[in-house]
Amino acid sequence: MAQYFYMFNVREDQPLADKRIREALNLVVRRNVITRQILGMGQDASYWYVPRTAAGGARGETAFADWPMDKRMARARQLMKEAGYGPGRPLDLTLRYNTLEDHKKIAVAVAAMWRELGVNVELINSEAAVHYSSVNQGQFQVARYGMMATINDPYDFLNAYATGGSAHKSSGYQSDRYDALVEQSTRELDDAKRADLMTQAQQHLLDDYALLPLYDYVSVHLVSPRIKGWQITPTDVHPLRYITIED
Repeated sequence: MAQYFYMFNVREDQPLADKRIREALNLVVRRNVITRQILGMGQDASYWYVPRTAAGGARGETAFADWPMDKRMARARQLMKEAGYGPGRPLDLTLRYNTLEDHKKIAVAVAAMWRELGVNVELINSEAAVHYSSVNQGQFQVARYGMMATINDPYDFLNAYATGGSAHKSSGYQSDRYDALVEQSTRELDDAKRADLMTQAQQHLLDDYALLPLYDYVSVHLVSPRIKGWQITPTDVHPLRYITIED
């Protein structure tokens, strides 16, 4: 259970502090092209942050999820114009990614999609330790990121963007309303009410375009028919005490 997304640096001295630009960048990315044509391993294009396989009932998605592409492009161009960018004044951005061929393919594709808005993208590649060190220190504008759950619960993802969380520290994103919703969800014992609070929190994050979700990860396994007791799980954990091997 994991999410592949692009993190935005939304600090005040960054161009992505402008929500209009963050929304425009989200709008023009053709996620199905990435999942079906570039990757082709069964990944689900995501318009959300918390993977759909997570327990807990957190829902929500970006407002444009069902829009046709021409409507998305028109909205994106208008937003960029309002933000002061266009053919005569392109926006220059850097996009960091760590070394892996698929990460490179996705970054190249996204940069090409953003170019339709008049956005010039400089791709910065580095090995994983350098990449994540730069992200953790806020030394980026857009950065490839993958978040994997340690427990099967939306809180694992949502808390990262709350004040003090890892994504908050890296991206600079801060919202009192978001913090309150996440904190309330930790004290709510009623499952339905807790799911509603987490849904509100995720929707708030998505409505702020705090990040650019791309797809939910999938796990690929080669399992012999002789193996019994092995099951697919959201966290991809398979305790050996439940597994046997038939002769």
